[in-house]
Amino acid sequence: MSNVIELPEERSRYGRDLPIVGVHALSEQVFCNRAGLLAQLIEADRGDEEPELGPKLDWFGDYDDKLLAEAISDAWGEVRYWATWFILSLASLPILWSLVGQWWGRGPGFVAIWLGCLPILFCGTQIYGTFSRLVQLIRARSAWNHSPATTIDFDSEQVREVNWWSLRKAGFDCRAPLDPYFDPVLRLTGKPWRVLSKDRTLRIPVIRKHRGDRSWGPQHLARIAAYCQLIESQEGAEAPFGILLFAGSYDGLILPNSLKSREQFRRALVALRELLRTHDQDTLIAAGPSDNRCLGCPWGIPQLPTEESATMIGGKRLPPKLTKGKDGQWRHSSCADLFGEVPPHLFAIELEMVLPRPVDPV
Repeated sequence: MSNVIELPEERSRYGRDLPIVGVHALSEQVFCNRAGLLAQLIEADRGDEEPELGPKLDWFGDYDDKLLAEAISDAWGEVRYWATWFILSLASLPILWSLVGQWWGRGPGFVAIWLGCLPILFCGTQIYGTFSRLVQLIRARSAWNHSPATTIDFDSEQVREVNWWSLRKAGFDCRAPLDPYFDPVLRLTGKPWRVLSKDRTLRIPVIRKHRGDRSWGPQHLARIAAYCQLIESQEGAEAPFGILLFAGSYDGLILPNSLKSREQFRRALVALRELLRTHDQDTLIAAGPSDNRCLGCPWGIPQLPTEESATMIGGKRLPPKLTKGKDGQWRHSSCADLFGEVPPHLFAIELEMVLPRPVDPV
């Protein structure tokens, strides 16, 4: 059922075994050659659309209406449980003060009060955390109740807006893959954030976008096509499209697994393996982009040289490519460490570590 054919010329370059490529690195390569190489050398595919650099989504998308109701009931039970202990701890303070005052005098009584406040603070913290989760669950159930059911055209090749709860109401179940998929023929691996299923033959990969505006690009189409390929080859199911969700909402897009997307996937797979081959042989350094896509790329964020910011490839630390900013601090980035030049990230430009790229007039 695979939509992707093996390209024999790749094996003639590498020999018997092709290097295993991750879907995340493949989609990064569509965005930028250097980003793809960095992702392949440094990161594993972790089942998310992008590295978690910002606030996480408050998400209850695995729940349906029955599970949401059960979760809300359980949360109310936890709130009552901790509220009971909070009241008991509060009521015990006067008794504790009286007993300690009678036995040891007023001074130790203050110490006893402070010690008695500890369970109150602990119970209060538990109440706050549980109640916050309860509010989120209630909001999720409200979104479920107010979302209209939708009909999905599986054959459409148009990008369309969709509401997550409307999808769930259309009969899609949701699960998180336990392990990454692996296609032994294409030597491709990856794990979508979630997989929607309907009947026995339909599987839909779900990815998320954590930052930036609510836009999509060729890298998202290629990523969806790659996950659809993995699902079709490994589960024997149909994957006619994927879902891209945006941070902080239940809104998303249906991205079709179209012929154009599969072609983008094919080209990215070949291009990334060629970059890996030339990198291994030290015959070519991947060229950086000539436009302004570096402005928001996470690989080019300037960072102070610390253990956490070190660029590790194959268990080895790359020497940091340090550049002084206008504040007098020396910084580096993973992109600069590997390729030897400071990328024009927005922060690097603001720190006067690098000049902005000129923009061609329209």
